[in-house]
Amino acid sequence: MASVEEAKIILKALGLPAAQSNEISALTLISLCALGPDDPWSNAKRTRCTVTKGVMDYIREKFGKNYAPNRCGAL
Repeated sequence: MASVEEAKIILKALGLPAAQSNEISALTLISLCALGPDDPWSNAKRTRCTVTKGVMDYIREKFGKNYAPNRCGAL
């Protein structure tokens, strides 16, 4: 399953610093792969979307986390 913790590991393996290997970055990676919380990584596919209407809406719908633009964390 595509978990936030696994996504953080992937981000670190890609060489991103700790500040970019946090929960929102992990959820962004998962959403860009079009995965839900119960989907395996093998179902990942390339998607294109905007941050506000794409990634944030996806995270809200699939993971129940409400992030807003220009904020540091979930609301």
